[in-house]
Amino acid sequence: MTALSGQHLGMQLHVDAIDADNRAYFGYCASGEFRLQCCTACRTLRFPPGPRCQVCGSDASAWTPVPGTGTIYTYTVVHQATQAHMKAYAPYAVVVVELDAQPGRPLRIPANLVAGDGVPLAAGLPREWGIGTRVRMRFLPAGAEFAVPAWELLGAN
Repeated sequence: MTALSGQHLGMQLHVDAIDADNRAYFGYCASGEFRLQCCTACRTLRFPPGPRCQVCGSDASAWTPVPGTGTIYTYTVVHQATQAHMKAYAPYAVVVVELDAQPGRPLRIPANLVAGDGVPLAAGLPREWGIGTRVRMRFLPAGAEFAVPAWELLGAN
């Protein structure tokens, strides 16, 4: 198994070959599929990817297709980017989204909120969105076998 590498908004990305769980996750993202590990013992979806279920401790799981929709649970607006490649996009939003896929056991996934063109949503935040706004997963290509997951407003092009 080889490492994954790519580039997103000028930043080099790398997932080591030995990190099989994250390699699989980002590989599915690259193919445009939102998949999460699902514990085969208790049926709990999990994020971030990892070797054991956080609920029952089982190491048995299967990569399961998940609808990439949810609701903004919370967010922050980054005004002073600490990563050089993100300074040009500040201010931009990072949102935590509660997925629709696992009612009764909240599963929340953080990522940048992006505009329809895949660029981080910028100034004037959050006039058109906020907590409770519906979003969908979007995959931003970062190389031949790598894509970065992000959230965009539902209904955005």
